[in-house]
Amino acid sequence: TLFSGIYIAIDPGPKGEEKLNFIGLDIPPVVTSDTPGRHFQLTAPRLGSLEYGSPIYFKGIKVGQVEGYQFSDKNKDLEIKVFIDAPYDRNVYDTTRFWFASGLDMVMDAKGVRIDTQSLVSMMIGGLAFSNPDQNIQGSPAKQGDVFPLFNSPEDAIAMRYTHKVYYLLKFNNSVRGLSIGAPVEFRGFPFGHVVDITLEQDWEHNRMKIPVKIEVEPERIEQLIKNNDAPHNGLENLVSHGLRAQLKTGNFITGGKYVAIDFFNNSPPASIVMHGDLIEIPTVPTSLDELTNDLTALLNKLSSIPLEEIGSATLDTIKSLNEAGISFRKAGDGISQIVSSSELEKAIHSLTLSLEQIQGLTSELEKELPSAINTVSKRTIATLGKIEKLTASDSDVVFELKRVLKEFARAAQSISRLADHLERHPESIIKGKGREY
Repeated sequence: TLFSGIYIAIDPGPKGEEKLNFIGLDIPPVVTSDTPGRHFQLTAPRLGSLEYGSPIYFKGIKVGQVEGYQFSDKNKDLEIKVFIDAPYDRNVYDTTRFWFASGLDMVMDAKGVRIDTQSLVSMMIGGLAFSNPDQNIQGSPAKQGDVFPLFNSPEDAIAMRYTHKVYYLLKFNNSVRGLSIGAPVEFRGFPFGHVVDITLEQDWEHNRMKIPVKIEVEPERIEQLIKNNDAPHNGLENLVSHGLRAQLKTGNFITGGKYVAIDFFNNSPPASIVMHGDLIEIPTVPTSLDELTNDLTALLNKLSSIPLEEIGSATLDTIKSLNEAGISFRKAGDGISQIVSSSELEKAIHSLTLSLEQIQGLTSELEKELPSAINTVSKRTIATLGKIEKLTASDSDVVFELKRVLKEFARAAQSISRLADHLERHPESIIKGKGREY
């Protein structure tokens, strides 16, 4: 109409009774009654940038458009009527998820910077997109007029597949700068929840401020972490005893956005879960930077408690003592030098030298005379042994005389034996003399 001017369009519609008077529509219909496809209805808390005729995309392909919207009579949500062209309407199931694909969506959070858009048309007049979850849980084909919720983003649409929510409480002692509501909660890099609330409370017992952070997790994402959904503290108590803790980590160094990391820390101090009504508190550990800061602060406190002045004074005294000891050593060295250079030491050394020369001369004489003296003694010893051998021969005169003397001793012994026997029998013979024997 910008070029041709205003005109009246007509949609004949299905066959009915003849009529001559009509009421014109303020907003023309987007699709005519003879267009193949199906009508559906979406509910959303806001309209966003949607307009009549805003496109609807499926896997990047325009498959439908927005027909209209109005306030719901039942609640404050909006009812948005959409039309999906055939044959793409066969891709709509009762488990299909719809979300806004309007304009240019730029998100800067702990995950980084993300820019999402469907097309140039959706940037100008807004648009929607839909998709199906895992084909394994895909439901039945949707019917004409079925109602679907409209989500803000594809992430929200996918997350809503998990209907079971569990809430926990984390209390941090240090700054949570960079942590915002909606920040992800991850277990070893796997997202399974997000932050829903951040508050501030006074810890009167330790005279410090604590920052409680409430998180919402979807235990269906990690069924092995929390096995008992009805009483999750039963499984958490064992996990916490094995080092399960929550920690703040930086997800984006450009924006400074942080997220909550749930993991096992082997070196963490012992702790246990605390119940706050129906809310379970999971123990936390400080970030690596906070630990480093605490360690540096403790080190500085220890350094400040060291008595540097006393150590300095003791060091000066030690240096002074070393100087005095050095002077004493130098004096002792001077005394030794005087002794070494004295005339008495020279005389003693001269006398010792003469004595050594005399001993050396005597040793030389002994070396000369000793062989000849030993030779003479040996000859004399050999001659003496020869004479002894001649004297002890069996036919020598000495041996003959010794044998004769031994015979005389034997006869004398026999005479003495007979005399002793006679005296034993005739003791009176000593007085009367030897008489006639009977």
